[in-house]
Amino acid sequence: MKITSKATNFIILIAILHMLCIAIVGTLKIGHVDYPTFVRYFVNFFIEGTLIATLLYLYNVLKYVNEKRNIIIAFWAYLVYDAFAFLLRMFVIGTSIINGNWTFNLITAGVTLYFIIVVSGVSNPSLGKSFKLLTSAIFLSSIIRIVAAVLLIQHYAGRSMLWYMVAAELLPPLAMLYILFKTVAYLKHRQQVFKQATFSADEPA
Repeated sequence: MKITSKATNFIILIAILHMLCIAIVGTLKIGHVDYPTFVRYFVNFFIEGTLIATLLYLYNVLKYVNEKRNIIIAFWAYLVYDAFAFLLRMFVIGTSIINGNWTFNLITAGVTLYFIIVVSGVSNPSLGKSFKLLTSAIFLSSIIRIVAAVLLIQHYAGRSMLWYMVAAELLPPLAMLYILFKTVAYLKHRQQVFKQATFSADEPA
């Protein structure tokens, strides 16, 4: 996918829809609002689809700025595993955060930790900090959701804890949205530099 301001703005729209859908579904769950199974499947696939589209674009952004190969590989591995894990949760082991499949949980934790450690090393001066924000958001979101789920299961907290889980789910998409806005600024800056360089080259000696 070509990295342009227009394409980035389109992905920003997709990321916003992703966040809105998470917020709406979370609110409906907290309010015990039930809806047909086929709607639930459609919504889950829409949320995952918009996430994958955003991650795929960020992957291409890393390639565009010539990031290190190990970082690009780690990002791709995380993206592919997220899609695989989604299908596994939907059709095999269930969508609960805490489930009995400890092998799956450990693999997920390992892949996520690998992603966080490697992608935190993005070195681009304009985008490095925003990718560090993303890895921090994913780590914090995972911790909050796991702790909240355990507290709910053990009846140490009421259903109000679900609000924290919804808020935690929104942290990574917010960080991705921030990266996308930084990408737009980065592209505009590159365009300005290119125009200035071209203008300077065209000036008579």
